[in-house]
Amino acid sequence: MPSARSATPFAAALAAVAALSLPATASAASAGAGLTSATPQNTGAITAPQPGQPTLFARPAALYGHRVELRGTLGARAAGRPVSVQRLDRKLGWIEVAHTTAGSKGGFTATWRANRTGRQTLRATVAAWPTAGAPARFSETTPDYGATTLVSVYRPALATWYGPENSSSLTACGLRMTHQTVGVAHKTLPCGTKVEIYYRGRTTVVPVIDRGPYANGADWDLTEATARELGFDGVETVGSIIVGR
Repeated sequence: MPSARSATPFAAALAAVAALSLPATASAASAGAGLTSATPQNTGAITAPQPGQPTLFARPAALYGHRVELRGTLGARAAGRPVSVQRLDRKLGWIEVAHTTAGSKGGFTATWRANRTGRQTLRATVAAWPTAGAPARFSETTPDYGATTLVSVYRPALATWYGPENSSSLTACGLRMTHQTVGVAHKTLPCGTKVEIYYRGRTTVVPVIDRGPYANGADWDLTEATARELGFDGVETVGSIIVGR
């Protein structure tokens, strides 16, 4: 069994997440706002925050490089205090991505430019005052008092869609192609790779079943059924996250 000294920053940070006043509440409330799933996923129960509890809210999905607006409250005890917004890094632990100052009732807003893809855990916590002559960064936080939320950050890419050429069409991965076949075509990803596709507030998880696309400068080719689930029609930008192989 590893000693406490050998624990990774990520493991220690996960323990800090569990100790926050409202990890599950803020995350669940945020995850349920403005995002639908074409493939049902287990998102857990959504619990409304209790009065006076810290909260952190953000749209549950964003494209890489775009701004993520965050808002919340840390309660009256945080009024006028510096607030640190941080991202949980697997290797380094909590890394500050934005800072702001709480208002007279502890409310705050901040902006993070999404610079990492995948599922991102963000937290907001009351921070220590910067010392005289020190740079304006708030690394000395009180992780026992704060809130967390989850944001899925997708890599943007151009996509098209296609259907079967005839009733005996086979994909490059050996599947029979019909109007009900769900999946995507990609030039290099192995057959069967699971990809989560995001488009205008909807998501679906589908496998790579074919090769392509080879036109329009696109990176993804959605099958007709996949495009239909997402309400996709044309040549447009979608977001993607590789979720399994």
